Amino acid sequence: MLVFIVSVLASCKTSAPSIMSLAEYKGSKLAAISVNQDTSIYVYNFVSQQWARFQLYNPTKGQGVNIAGVRYAEALEWDYTGEYLVYDAYNLIPNTAEYWDVGFIRVWNNAANTWGDGTINKLFTGLPAGISIGNPSISKNSPNILAFDYYDANTNVFSVLGANIETGDVGTIWEQAVIGTPSYSRTDDRMVFNGRDANNTMDVIGIVTLNTNKITPTGTPAIFLEQAIWPVWFASGQRDTRVGIDDVVANSWTVAAYPNPFASVININLNVLETTNAEYSVQLYNLIGQLVYETSTQPVTSSHTVAIPSQDLPAGYYLVKVGNGKEFKTLKVVKQ
Repeated sequence: MLVFIVSVLASCKTSAPSIMSLAEYKGSKLAAISVNQDTSIYVYNFVSQQWARFQLYNPTKGQGVNIAGVRYAEALEWDYTGEYLVYDAYNLIPNTAEYWDVGFIRVWNNAANTWGDGTINKLFTGLPAGISIGNPSISKNSPNILAFDYYDANTNVFSVLGANIETGDVGTIWEQAVIGTPSYSRTDDRMVFNGRDANNTMDVIGIVTLNTNKITPTGTPAIFLEQAIWPVWFASGQRDTRVGIDDVVANSWTVAAYPNPFASVININLNVLETTNAEYSVQLYNLIGQLVYETSTQPVTSSHTVAIPSQDLPAGYYLVKVGNGKEFKTLKVVKQ
């Protein structure tokens, strides 16, 4: 029940799998894995009433080079856009290593309204020997923040960690002797997870208050519910899914990225409703939080475009962060 790695051939139609676990996106799509040890993730489109099978693999640094090793996926969760799944999977490389890992796979293309290309990126690359991660859970209000389980087989210690994939910051929320399967509260101010009582004799659900960064705790966890496991924090309401997509609307300015996906240059368009000579920062991060490009600009017209060269960047997912010192917006883009 730990982490993942995978890759995809997206738009192949297939019959329905024997489902072990699933995740639904707004009643329009369903992601599932098989009860068998299958190296695939399956997605169902309720509109077309079709299944697509995405084959899992391990991407490498070499462009277009992938290797085997994935045996099966387990935890599944949709991102805010409905284009990507975050999941974990068990990997076995004979005579070398076995571990769990976490990754992101594009299974849908909103712009084309069809299946995604199945490209994969890992949450972390090059995990040390004996380290596994899994059970990823995206925060309810910040698409760049997620929590996950971290297991060190060398010490037999489990930890619940939080990560900001925009900045690369990682925080320890709690250490214990069991898998946590964390889940954020509706407002991201608290987190629930599996735990054990003080005598280590009973399964409990723990709860802890979080700092504003959402990846570190304030104080010590408490028991929320005894004799219970696998918590999931649900809430009713509507989420603003504009954040994290390629067109985000602010009160006084909008920002868009095109083309998306892009090949050699990604254009960031600022539409400033009231030009005030304010300086805007434009930053490009990879999915492990490394800053790969940075510039600033002062729009003098209502529509202003900044071109980010990307010829030397490897293919994959990136985050564009645009801000004026008071407000920041993040866009998800894809390099082909």
